[in-house]
Order: sequence, then structure tokens, then C-alpha cells
Amino acid sequence: MPRKYNTVTPTSSQLGIITADELESASILSGDADDDKTRDTPRDPNDFQNYAVNILQVEDAEIQELHVEHAPTKPSSPWKKTCEMPRSVLLIFTNFLIMLVIATLCVVFIYQKSKVGIGESCSTDSDCNSYVGLMCTAGKCSCSSVQFWNGRRCVSQRTFNRSCTSSSQCDSLVQLTCRNITIASYTDSLCWCSDSQYWRGGKCTDLKTFNETCSSSSECDFNDYLTCINGRCDCNSTQFWNYGYCENKRLYGGQCFSTYWCNNATAGLQCSTQLPTAG
Repeated sequence: MPRKYNTVTPTSSQLGIITADELESASILSGDADDDKTRDTPRDPNDFQNYAVNILQVEDAEIQELHVEHAPTKPSSPWKKTCEMPRSVLLIFTNFLIMLVIATLCVVFIYQKSKVGIGESCSTDSDCNSYVGLMCTAGKCSCSSVQFWNGRRCVSQRTFNRSCTSSSQCDSLVQLTCRNITIASYTDSLCWCSDSQYWRGGKCTDLKTFNETCSSSSECDFNDYLTCINGRCDCNSTQFWNYGYCENKRLYGGQCFSTYWCNNATAGLQCSTQLPTAG
């Protein structure tokens, strides 16, 4: 809310006879000595003019009424306190925490070092160094069945198509073993399924045999030379299924049990109980 103040400013003719103290008094706010209620009540300019002439003895003066806008101030809360800590105390406290952490780590390290390492005898899991993942299995400290020892600690076994140096590094739960696999003329040791299996659904699955349904040739038993033809594991057109594997079809004069065994590249070739002839 704007407040009204009255000030008196001497004219240039009075400046020579008014002292500095009188000049300061001439600019006294009219409401300074009053209570809050009086401060907010406008003064009569005539009353202030009489004050200026009779008290300050200023005869030739300009009376000005000023309106000053006071921004509202929010009272400070008596409960608002500032928590401060001397820097020296803070430094001591920080150093104490650092030393406490270091001491804890040292105790844990010394305690674990006193325990049994990989391949050493044990009676319970608590005898083995659990910090590196060891557990007591069959009287020896070793990694769990889904982990292997990498020279420093137990780590998770590797999945399909990951590099390896031994089968212990491969996930045995899904029947992976470490094998030399050639891909695009490059041979590498990889975690792979056995020759009688293929990788599907996150595990090794047995290869499919003759006439079983398939979606790709990788599902068919390549050891028996089967490929996926029209959704079935079958021999290619130059072979026949000889009850266990695909075999090349027989040429003229070859032994057969059905015309299916004969090479149809030769026109009219068929299986006969007599000496076969080309028709």
C-alpha cells in the first residue's frame, strides 16, 4: 500500500542561511515519529507548512507530497535456522569415514585370504573363499555347475557361439561343449552343440532324422546327409534313404531293392531281379 510523505525543500534563496543539520531536518518524513496507524494516515500539507515555517524557520520553501510504494516483506520464521559446521570438524569427520571404509575392506580381505582356494580340500562352503565365488563340492573348493574358474574368480559359463578354450567354460546345462568350428573357411574354438544336436530355443536339441518335419536344413541330421526338402528331412535328388543314412543312387548294374534306389539320370533305369538293362 503506498504511503504519503511530506518534505520541505528550501529554495535557492534560503540555501545560504540553512545549515546542513537544518537541511537534513527539513527532509524528515512526516510519519517517522508516529505509530503505524498515523504513518498510514495522510497529513495535511498546511500543517506541515506551518511546521516548516515555525519550527525550521524556512519561509520560502516548496512543499512536496511524495507517494512511495513499499514492497511487502515476508516475516522471517522464528523456526528457520541455519545448520553450520566448522570446516575443521567436517574435515575430521570425513577423514574418519574414509579410514573406517579402508579398515573394513582390509578386514574382509584378510578374512577371505585365510580361506581355502580353488581345488583345495574343504568340508563346508564356509571353508572356501566365497569372495571369488568358490563353494565346497565333493570335498573340493570349486565353482558352481553354471560357472567356471577364469584364473581369478568364478564367472558365468558361456553360451552358444562364444569363444572358449575348454568345455568347462561352456554352459553344460544346455549341453554345450567347446569345439573347433569352421565358419566361412575360418576355424575357431566355440561353445557349440554336439554333432547330433542343433541350437534351438536356447538349448541344444537332437537333430531330426529322415521324414521328420523341419523348417531349415540345420534341423536335419547332416551326419546322415539329410536336408530339409518341402518341410521334411529327406535325401537330395541324387540319393536315397538306406535305413540309416542317405546313399548315392545306384548306376546301371548296381544292386537295388527298388527302382527308388536307381539313378534316374539314366532314362528307363529300374530295379530288376534279372540283370538290369537300359530300356
